[in-house]
Amino acid sequence: MAMLRSVTAELNGGGYSSVADETSPHHTSILVVYTKRQQHNLTNPTSDTMSKIRNVVVAGGTGYIGTAIVDALLEAKFNVSIVTRDASSPSSQKAKAPVVQSDYTLASLTDIFTGQDTVISTVSVGPAIMAQKTMIEAAVKAGVPRFIPSEYGSSSQNIRIDDFKKLMAPKVQIIDHLRKVAYENPAFTWSCLASGALLDNGLKSGTWGISLSDRAATIFDSGKARFDSTVLPKVASAVISILKNPDITANRYLVVRNFVVSQNEILAAVEDATGTKWTRTYLDSNVTKKKGWELLQSGNPVAGIPKIIQGSLFYGDTDVATPADQLDNRLLGVAELELQEYIKRLI
Repeated sequence: MAMLRSVTAELNGGGYSSVADETSPHHTSILVVYTKRQQHNLTNPTSDTMSKIRNVVVAGGTGYIGTAIVDALLEAKFNVSIVTRDASSPSSQKAKAPVVQSDYTLASLTDIFTGQDTVISTVSVGPAIMAQKTMIEAAVKAGVPRFIPSEYGSSSQNIRIDDFKKLMAPKVQIIDHLRKVAYENPAFTWSCLASGALLDNGLKSGTWGISLSDRAATIFDSGKARFDSTVLPKVASAVISILKNPDITANRYLVVRNFVVSQNEILAAVEDATGTKWTRTYLDSNVTKKKGWELLQSGNPVAGIPKIIQGSLFYGDTDVATPADQLDNRLLGVAELELQEYIKRLI
């Protein structure tokens, strides 16, 4: 697929043309007017911009996704720091990289980001997603050449369930904002990584409706809905691949996965690994989604968001997996895995 599609008409005869960003199959088209020099920069970042990435700061780097990415960065010998709102919290105290406290104002973040080659955001779904606009502005002011927003889970660009679209709307806004900022600032680039639902974390937390401790499963609708899934270490390794290949990953929405799975397939693999038949309870996904929105709107995102995700991913017999020809597994070195073998190792 072409990186850019040029509209043939020249504007005002002044060397300007209109371009639509198509840096991946998951693009959101934005019509913008650019000089030919700026068009060239979008697909051919300068050597100065794409110099070797060494210094990386991770926003929200003490959560479970952030911690995995920080560990992978350290193992790959990057210079890593973490920015958080509370450097005295237990999770911050356990961090393996230096932790810098910030109130997430523009001035504070600009100071922290100065001298960095990449800002990686791992903030959680909720109000913090839109706070990334300030991070992006700070990165531009500080001269940071690469920004990776908090996407990671199911692709916000390829969602075919209405409730999920609504939940992911802030992420879509951030990606659209990144496209605009990169157009206006050719030295600034971004990479976005969607990895599907986290299989390992979901099994441990019970998000997939499977309780390892109780040997019981809650199945939504038919249990046949299929979706992309990845394990957390592979998400972290994909981030490392982005940083090690800055030119080809610049201004791109990237999608990887290890599995395409359904609840029924996960449960069958778990039962095979344990050699036992598990208890099943069936729930209506629409009822679950409704309850999730009620909790979210009442100010309880921690309880509400998982229910919205469950009711959306597990809805009916839907298949929201990314088409194989739209994956970036090969580019980022992510292999598709065999579910039963992985489950046996995990539990």
